[in-house]
Amino acid sequence: EWFSDEGCNSVAWVPGSGNVVTAGFTKWTRFVDVRSGEAVSYVRSGSQILALDPLNPSRIATYGGERDDPAIKVWDRRWLQEPLVLVHVPSQPKWISWCPTRDGLLSAQLSSPEDTGVHVWLLRSNEAQRLSAIK
Repeated sequence: EWFSDEGCNSVAWVPGSGNVVTAGFTKWTRFVDVRSGEAVSYVRSGSQILALDPLNPSRIATYGGERDDPAIKVWDRRWLQEPLVLVHVPSQPKWISWCPTRDGLLSAQLSSPEDTGVHVWLLRSNEAQRLSAIK
């Protein structure tokens, strides 16, 4: 049990590592070494939903539940001072997923009744290009 003073919203293993999990909490996203139970790195940005890129183990996408400016944040876990990319979305995602075969493809299904399709973005350097919305 780690950091029991906060509610954990999501958990995912870091690809290629059998010892590090990513845990999304209300106020933090932490990378925890399961052997010691200690956070090996963290960012003061909450995560209700998170997804780790299977093709780039340093890249993580999070959604923290911001109501005023909802955005999926893409981070490099080696440098957590600020997100690499903000992908602005009109409503909270139900889920976020990286493509397991093509680098830089991020998808999400939004929770808005008006917009229930799957959205796909291509991430390159510091921008996100929306490719499609599948209804």
